Amino acid sequence: MANASDKIKHVFVLMLENRSFDHMLGQSGIDNIEAPIPPAGFFNNDPNGDQNIAAGPFPTDPPVYQLNKAYADPLHELENTFRQLTGLDMITNYTHGDPYPHDKINNSGFVADYFLNAKSQYEDTVMYGFTDTQVPVINTLAREFAVCDCWFSSLPGPTVPNRLFVHAATSGGLDDSPNSATLAWEIAIKGVQFENGSIYDRINSAAPVTWHVYKDGNFALVEQISGIKSNDSQVHSLDDMKMMLNNYGDTPTYNFIEPKYELIGNYKNGNSQHPFGDVRAGELLIKQVYETLVASPVWGQSLFVIVYDEHGGFYDHVAPPVAVPPGDTTPSGIKSKYGFRFDQYGVRVPALFISPYIPKGTVIKAKPDSQFDHSSIVRTLCDLWDLEPLTNRDRSARSILPELNLTDAPRTDAIATLPDPNVPADILAALSQPPSDTPSGFSDDENAAPLDGVAYSYAHIAMMDKVKGMSDEDATATVAQLSGNLNTKGDAMDFISGAVRDMNDSISYLA
Repeated sequence: MANASDKIKHVFVLMLENRSFDHMLGQSGIDNIEAPIPPAGFFNNDPNGDQNIAAGPFPTDPPVYQLNKAYADPLHELENTFRQLTGLDMITNYTHGDPYPHDKINNSGFVADYFLNAKSQYEDTVMYGFTDTQVPVINTLAREFAVCDCWFSSLPGPTVPNRLFVHAATSGGLDDSPNSATLAWEIAIKGVQFENGSIYDRINSAAPVTWHVYKDGNFALVEQISGIKSNDSQVHSLDDMKMMLNNYGDTPTYNFIEPKYELIGNYKNGNSQHPFGDVRAGELLIKQVYETLVASPVWGQSLFVIVYDEHGGFYDHVAPPVAVPPGDTTPSGIKSKYGFRFDQYGVRVPALFISPYIPKGTVIKAKPDSQFDHSSIVRTLCDLWDLEPLTNRDRSARSILPELNLTDAPRTDAIATLPDPNVPADILAALSQPPSDTPSGFSDDENAAPLDGVAYSYAHIAMMDKVKGMSDEDATATVAQLSGNLNTKGDAMDFISGAVRDMNDSISYLA
């Protein structure tokens, strides 16, 4: 976009976890958003009681800010999302490598999947959403800047492949959570690589533009991307963000921000907004990042995007549209569990665009010719700095730049302080402590469960330090041995906690 790079020099992206648009903003009351406001009649059938459960605000006060084990974590693998979107069983309605059955999408199976697969006794929970007063931070920003009600996750599936799309406009063929058959070599030894590289590779060749990663925990999932974890000078603690912004000067930057997952504590005291964590802790993170940014010298030339990786099993009433496949892989190979063609977007997620070039009260609506998904981040950066697209997905994605009002002077009335999200005292205290190095919050069944995608990725990011400096041959043997011992979630927690202890010991030694 002509002259955009003269006005926008710094792009910040905060990607949170596992919440749908309807769940976070559908009950906000914001004018002109696509939302399931009663009496719109959006509902799911309850297989446990043969009754309709309508989408709406939480029927309890306070709402369910944090799921516990009695609720269970809503599942969201490709197989679960298939049922949530179509109401059908994937095993009998999808053949490996088939096109996605777009014509069967009716968003009717969220309650059924929560009841049948997560085994929750509170199956109606996934239909409810927060009001504006219950999540005041995200709602204030939505009203002060722009809310996009047409941003979809990049595939109808889980965290890791969706997060790969924000970095590379593809998952490299991964259509499910990673496991020992797919990503051990890539993550632990070379990092995940893509046929056309990542957006960080593109930026590396576009001096003077540079990139930075800010992480609020010991590890960030972006560190599984090749070339990230090894660049110590560009990977920072979130605590250093204020200092870093003061020193950016005239250098254009892309900044990716990751929350504290607190995986070792089963997400309870993290701020990623994972369902086992308190939503208000994530609200506090948003508040802290925004207030740091708006008070910094780079604010006047910034675009800040808040988005969620996928829906986490929570209901959304909008049928996601057909997607353009990235075109860098075929629906086969070691990473492809289902032969998914990447021809279908996932469930709609919240997205906010924040900038002094965004008019107050903007609502970004759908268009028929292009869609917002996580590859829109890649498209926006490529447009901004005249970089070549990475895949067919970002080439066809909708850019954020046309939504900015770059013909007028930047706004000078940005709100400086956001509302207090009222994080409970015990969680607030835990957030202020260093991440624990002792696994907690897991039942015996959870410890014995197979690894989920985040645990698997975290364990192999931790392995990077174990094999650093080894030859490929020695590293391969070491990773094979270590991976062979990671059979359950409990195994992964023990390994990750050991890595955290090593990190803490190293920090103490250096201090």
